Amino acid sequence: MVLKILTTLRNNWKKTVFGGVVVAYGTNYVINRIECNNLMTAYCQRAVQYGEQPIGSGAPLRKIIVILNPAADKRSAKKNFEKYCAPILHLSGALVDVKVTKGEGDARKLVESLKERVDAIVIAGGDGTISEVVTGLLRGFDHDCSMARRLPIGILPLGRNNHIARAIYGDPSDRDGQVETAEALARATMTVVEQARSSEMNALCVQVLQQTETEDGSEAEPSSLVPDSNKFYALHSIEWGNLKNAQTKRDKYWYLGPLKPYLTYAFNGLSLDQVKARVLYSAPCSGCKQCYTKRSDVRIEPKKQWFEKFVTKNTADVKSKNYALIENAQCGVLNQRLVSSMDMRVTV
Repeated sequence: MVLKILTTLRNNWKKTVFGGVVVAYGTNYVINRIECNNLMTAYCQRAVQYGEQPIGSGAPLRKIIVILNPAADKRSAKKNFEKYCAPILHLSGALVDVKVTKGEGDARKLVESLKERVDAIVIAGGDGTISEVVTGLLRGFDHDCSMARRLPIGILPLGRNNHIARAIYGDPSDRDGQVETAEALARATMTVVEQARSSEMNALCVQVLQQTETEDGSEAEPSSLVPDSNKFYALHSIEWGNLKNAQTKRDKYWYLGPLKPYLTYAFNGLSLDQVKARVLYSAPCSGCKQCYTKRSDVRIEPKKQWFEKFVTKNTADVKSKNYALIENAQCGVLNQRLVSSMDMRVTV
């Protein structure tokens, strides 16, 4: 009987190979679905514990605004959000309002015009969406970082380039498997619900400068440059050049298979054209009278009179640095440097 079956399989080897591939694919698909369902069940049960917590009489529900970019990661962001992120957010007991962007710059406009009470903003997208939301947030607060610091931001890594999310969650750059994708997104969503991991990140302010000319037609000095009123912000880094342009064309070479990332840079990233820029920067300042007076969340103590040192106090004096007495002539002074390279990246 066994010999007859083996003979039949050998005589029909094409059908045997095809059937084996179908069975292997189906088995792997079923296993991944079971693992994803078990994973989401565990995370949803954790979220329900927060949703079942009692709240005080008259206390408002926690309101979360989700800025979702459906075009992120080759238009798979919306499907992954609804499958792995939305159930956890809704079960946590928060009032979730999902705002879907329709084009470039829409996320910035949504946040900039936000007038309602919000407890947190959750960004569902990649690095570009994060930059737009942070820009709209700081513009809405009139570029006051002390006010924007009071509104926490959550990040769901649903984009192609998730450099900021990897810096926070430590996720790998590529999530090829369905289970790995579900694990990364569910863990990031649960972090937003539990508010377990929060830290301040430096924002990189980019301001376009308008070049002016002197009376004789020559270029003006850096101190004579007139800044544009529109500023945009970025977290972690900003990059431009040949290699960055090559990344945007990676999907164009889909037919190259596993060689796509390497040949994309070979075709587009090895151009001899260099990016030239005039970089204006100010040296870092550890704190002085000029820069600390611009912050509304830092209170500068007035200068004490000479006789106050002889007055005894019942409580112990807390020694703190008085920035009102510190002078730094180089604080805020712009320095100029001409640079040229194939690719440039500024990281904070």
